[in-house]
Amino acid sequence: MYLCLFFCLPLYAIAQSEEIDSLKKVLENYALTHQKYQKDTVYIKQLLRLGMAYRLVNDESTTNKTTFEAIKLSENIPYPFGQGFGWLILAHFQGVKGDHKKTREYAQNAVLYLEKTTDLVRLHYARYLKSSSLVHQGLSREALAELLELKDWQESIFKKIPKNDNYYLPYYMLLTVYNNLKERKRIEEYTNFIIENAPKNGRVYSDVLGLQIQDLIESKQYEKVLAFHRELIEIYEKDALHPLLATTYLDMGHIFKQMQQVENAKNAYLKAIKKAKAVQRLNQANLALHATARIYMEQDSLPQALQYIQEALDLSEKLSYKEAQMVDTGLFAEICAKAKDFEKAFEYHNKHKALADELNAENNNKEIGRIEAKYEYAQKEGELLRKQEIQKLQNERLEQDILLETTEKQKQTLLASQSKQKNALLEIENESKNSKIAQQKREQAQQNKLFQAENAQQRLWISLSLVGLAGLLVILLLILRNNRQKKQANHLLTLKNQEILHQKEELQTQAEQLENANRTKDKLFAMVAHDLRSPLIAFQGISRLLNFHLKQNDTEKIKELGNRIDKSTQNLYNFLDNLLNWAIIQKGEFRFFPEKILCYEIVEDEIETFLPTAKSYDIALINNILPNTEVYADRVMLQAIVHNFISNALKFTPKAGKIILSTEILPTEFRLCCQDSGIGITPEKIANLFKVEVRKNSTGIRGEKGNGIGLPLCQEFAGLHAGKITLQSDVGKGTCAVLTLPR
Repeated sequence: MYLCLFFCLPLYAIAQSEEIDSLKKVLENYALTHQKYQKDTVYIKQLLRLGMAYRLVNDESTTNKTTFEAIKLSENIPYPFGQGFGWLILAHFQGVKGDHKKTREYAQNAVLYLEKTTDLVRLHYARYLKSSSLVHQGLSREALAELLELKDWQESIFKKIPKNDNYYLPYYMLLTVYNNLKERKRIEEYTNFIIENAPKNGRVYSDVLGLQIQDLIESKQYEKVLAFHRELIEIYEKDALHPLLATTYLDMGHIFKQMQQVENAKNAYLKAIKKAKAVQRLNQANLALHATARIYMEQDSLPQALQYIQEALDLSEKLSYKEAQMVDTGLFAEICAKAKDFEKAFEYHNKHKALADELNAENNNKEIGRIEAKYEYAQKEGELLRKQEIQKLQNERLEQDILLETTEKQKQTLLASQSKQKNALLEIENESKNSKIAQQKREQAQQNKLFQAENAQQRLWISLSLVGLAGLLVILLLILRNNRQKKQANHLLTLKNQEILHQKEELQTQAEQLENANRTKDKLFAMVAHDLRSPLIAFQGISRLLNFHLKQNDTEKIKELGNRIDKSTQNLYNFLDNLLNWAIIQKGEFRFFPEKILCYEIVEDEIETFLPTAKSYDIALINNILPNTEVYADRVMLQAIVHNFISNALKFTPKAGKIILSTEILPTEFRLCCQDSGIGITPEKIANLFKVEVRKNSTGIRGEKGNGIGLPLCQEFAGLHAGKITLQSDVGKGTCAVLTLPR
């Protein structure tokens, strides 16, 4: 969604031709009266205003010429504002056209120069275009970080100025990203925020409301949808030239059409045409004219239908919108055919077909560009992840060293504590001994003084001896207890050290596994790039040969090239299908729904698929499976495995050969076998067939190309069933592929 709210010119292009003429006269007069006008910022600003005016009337060549001239003059002064604003105009125009790669390139240039100015509002919009272009290229995860950073940064801009519709653009694009990533909690959060805070007459509010309306349309709650649209019309009608009135009436027309209320739909479309023309929203006018023409055609009012479709086609040609031209020429041909003007119908049908072919080619190029962009981002992301993992391992090792150091300190503290306790016990023992000596001295004195009380003194001495003995026993018990605690502490320290060493080994193993996974991924990317490039180069060569043979009117060669195109397309389709399934499995998102299946039906369906090819090769396909044989498996995965078995067997089985499919039911296992009479496989090759990281493209005996992903993918499927695939082969005698599943 690209808005132009930051421009200072009026949005409505009713007076754009007058605006352009006026600006051209101003520039001419300024050039006559100022000798150094090309180095004057006033002249550059007027030139940029003229570029914007041409953009509003969709004059691409003049817009580019005028704006690039302003950028060049700004570079000579230098004038950062002129450079930044010029690149921003071009970025916005490319976004409207749908060239999102150029949008990002031009927006990056705009950000570079606008950061040197004080124009934060335009800098904000340039950063938004730069981030949102990634979303439009299908790179939602890559855009997420930039959009979150932009959301936080924009708070500083809108503190001193009112929050307009542009403020909510990053929030809407974040909502789009989370919608693509299926994060429901975030979707609800951003939807509620925009509905509660965004201006009700703005595009962001309208688009978010449109998402809710889409959900209602899918559930066929048309009355609620119409209520939403009437609410929007009530808001927009306050401004008679509001640019979203045409869009709203157009959407209402579609809803009335769904409800079979044809007259209401036609009235809504006519209002949409009127409102769109009033504000020069020619693309909306084109859509409304097309829809009106279709209604008149369905009502057999063919003159009116031709009138409206002619006007729609004139607009789409004026706008150079090939998609609209393709749709309009198709309807034009349909109306002419209904009016029995078959010559004109044939003419417009050919135009429609030519535009469709051209758009298909452009879309293929865009898809290739998107794949290249994803591959480039995947490489960068993989490199960043490797650095993060290495940093994480370094941090964990540092934490282990700190833990070991802390443990050693604790050990020293414990030993010091034990030493203190031991010293305390020795002090108690010394005190006890000193006390005993003093007591003995007192007893000796008493014996000298009181000889008569000898018996009493002896009894007292015995009592004191018993007390001393008890004290000694207590001291011994304390020493034994301390020794036991010391042993326990040492044992705990030993266990802790063993645990740390075990964790260190696990981290080392994880690091090695991560490195192996990264190497596998790099090899897989290289393989994908090679296998995608080869068919495209082949198509390029075939297209040149096709043009040559068309000029020569060589129908046999043209038929032969058609067969080659069909074979190359099928190989490319099988490769992309296998690659997609492989990627889904690696992410853990493949849906696994096992059920009881009749194995005979699965095999029979796949035999019917390959039967024409087998007949052309003079190879017999034989289904030896009993009709009532059941297997518990996922239907889609089992079909893929059988498909792969038969496809591989056909590649390497010579003329007059046989391919036999059979089953073997054991007490604990179910086996599906595909036996061919082909050329066989050497044991060295079998060892690498199930490794996706090993390059093993093979060519069949008739020149069929393989990509090496099929068997590893089928092995993954078998693994999801807790089963496996094995190959048994004799060179020159044939190969037997066996799927083993638990019963």
